[in-house]
Amino acid sequence: MRKIITTIILCSMIFSTSFIYGENEQLDLEKKLNENRDSQQRLDEQIIELNSKIKEVEEKIASTNEEINELDLQINDIKSEINDLENNIKNNKDQLSKRIKVINSNYSMSYIKILLNSSSISDFFNNMYIVKKIVKQDKEILTELS
Repeated sequence: MRKIITTIILCSMIFSTSFIYGENEQLDLEKKLNENRDSQQRLDEQIIELNSKIKEVEEKIASTNEEINELDLQINDIKSEINDLENNIKNNKDQLSKRIKVINSNYSMSYIKILLNSSSISDFFNNMYIVKKIVKQDKEILTELS
């Protein structure tokens, strides 16, 4: 009988120890599970925050790209204006060059001839007035192109 009691006591000790050990293990697993859930929740919150920041950055990038496109259009318009102005300057220089050639070839002589070919004093003054106007206009053109 002693053997039976000893066996029962031994069995009860073994089962109670393993039961307590199993209970402690389950508590540890539940604690780890809760920690993992908390960690997962923090990570989810961080993901949401990072997604929000990504969205803000993407909006800024889109806005900046729009500004770049607008500036590119303005640059193209300005380049076109510059080309037009350069063509205008070239044309003005060509006209000036032609006018200077004409002036150099018979500037003083032609004006003197015009004045000397006057048939009367009033015609002389009219011709002088016209010559002055032409000279004045030539000076204005030269000043404008300089």
